[in-house]
Amino acid sequence: MANASNSYEEARKQRLEENKKRFQDLGVAKIAKCLAKAPKPKQPKPKAAAPVDPDSVRRSSRPRSTATSYAEEFVSERAVPKKRKSGALTTRVRKPHEKVATEAERANAIKRAEDFRAHHVPSGHPSYVKSMLQSHVYHGFWLNVPTDFCKKNLPEDKVTIVLEDEEGSEYKAIYIGEKAGLSGGWKTFAKDHKLDDGDALVFELIEPTRLKVHVFKGINDDGEGKVKKPKKAKGSKSTKKVKKSDAEEDMVEEVAEQIAKPRERQTRNSTKA
Repeated sequence: MANASNSYEEARKQRLEENKKRFQDLGVAKIAKCLAKAPKPKQPKPKAAAPVDPDSVRRSSRPRSTATSYAEEFVSERAVPKKRKSGALTTRVRKPHEKVATEAERANAIKRAEDFRAHHVPSGHPSYVKSMLQSHVYHGFWLNVPTDFCKKNLPEDKVTIVLEDEEGSEYKAIYIGEKAGLSGGWKTFAKDHKLDDGDALVFELIEPTRLKVHVFKGINDDGEGKVKKPKKAKGSKSTKKVKKSDAEEDMVEEVAEQIAKPRERQTRNSTKA
């Protein structure tokens, strides 16, 4: 076996040497080296195609007839619907009972609420002041709670909180700890107390899950807080008219007497003559 393998190796080496001699005689190795060293030719950049006029391509000598478009005649009359983007806010029409508080009314309500909180809420009861917006009392009915107040005083889970007004009436509302706000039940409280935009509320935590709510109105209802003008007494206009008419009658009588006197003198003279 060893002799057979050696003979095979010797034969393979002889073939390799013979092949090398043939390549050298033909000059294949030199040609391969020259091709490897030769630089690659630069490829020309493709030129942009010139725009073609469709009229020049057309071979017919007849004038081209324009196609009538019936859609263009009614574009101005037709209402074009606007494309609605994803997540775009739509405008909301305000209802008649929804009020809009001015900056002065809102600031006045907040000031009164802060004064009440400073002087009447016990220091041991955590509290905060919240100014009402339209999304709190007219639509949406989601009331967010300050994050600092939530972290210090309220649980992180979803619990039921009792809202107690100044008269002792109780309302159950759902507090969502993850979102830090009141959802279910707050709508009933807002509607029963007729809360409006600009009202300021003082929330006082009297128990772990009980809030006492003090309401301070921002917008005056039915002229509350306004000075009413005194009404005029009935019959005042009629008395002035009566006095004016009496004076006019006196003037008419005086003028009539002055006119009548010269006439009487003329008649007396005529009778004497």
